Amino acid sequence: MHDISTANYTNIRVNVTPNADKSRVVTEIKYITKTKWVAANAEATAGIPLEEGFQDTQPTRPLPLENHKYQPNGLLEVNPNGPHPIFELIRTAEAAWDNKLAKASKTLGEAVTEYKRRYKRAPPKGFDAWWDYVQKHNVLLPDDYDQINEDLLPFWGMDPEDVRRTQFEWEGHSDSYTVGKTSSSAIHVVNYSLPGNEHSGHDLLGGAYEVMELLKDVEEHIPPFRAVFSPHDNPDLPTDWELKRMALDHAEAASTSPQATPHSYY
Repeated sequence: MHDISTANYTNIRVNVTPNADKSRVVTEIKYITKTKWVAANAEATAGIPLEEGFQDTQPTRPLPLENHKYQPNGLLEVNPNGPHPIFELIRTAEAAWDNKLAKASKTLGEAVTEYKRRYKRAPPKGFDAWWDYVQKHNVLLPDDYDQINEDLLPFWGMDPEDVRRTQFEWEGHSDSYTVGKTSSSAIHVVNYSLPGNEHSGHDLLGGAYEVMELLKDVEEHIPPFRAVFSPHDNPDLPTDWELKRMALDHAEAASTSPQATPHSYY
């Protein structure tokens, strides 16, 4: 005895002996299913209860799905009578991504124009070399420097001489290392003052080696510089809102303020 299921009902029982002709069994199953389906339909049409063991499988028309709601802040408010929101979120994100890629600069001229539009200043020296890197490595978003601009913007409001003096004062400061480059050398560690013995000090220089590895492919395009780093997660020069706001105001006005430089925090 074997149970089989069809799309129209379930639990049809067919006797199959070990030596049964398989083609005959299949023919009998087809006959039974067809006969039972006709009988079930006839009983349902006449209003007679279906024989026990059979189910009326006429599909019910699904209710139309309702839309989700987007709040003014961009968050999606889920409608329980709508489809799973992940599908709509995926479609929306993919469309936004495709639109962003379509608007990306395709030439150096377009990239310069877009940079000036977004950041209200000309791109930095060496931008043409950077564009060659963009083309060679197929950088997908060649116009997006928002985070870099946000991080560097306060320094545009500081006097360059004050920034250089502060940098010099902090070289060799306890718990610091300095990475730099001259016109005739590669990027390397030019100074450091780290706690502990030689072994632990070498471990704290791990960040310096990571910076050098990161810049290795482009260091020929980087001008001479010296940059002081802390080996720890916390910064060595904390600031406050007032001084940062002062630097940002001067940056936006294309001026500088000696009061906003880091050494004035103490």
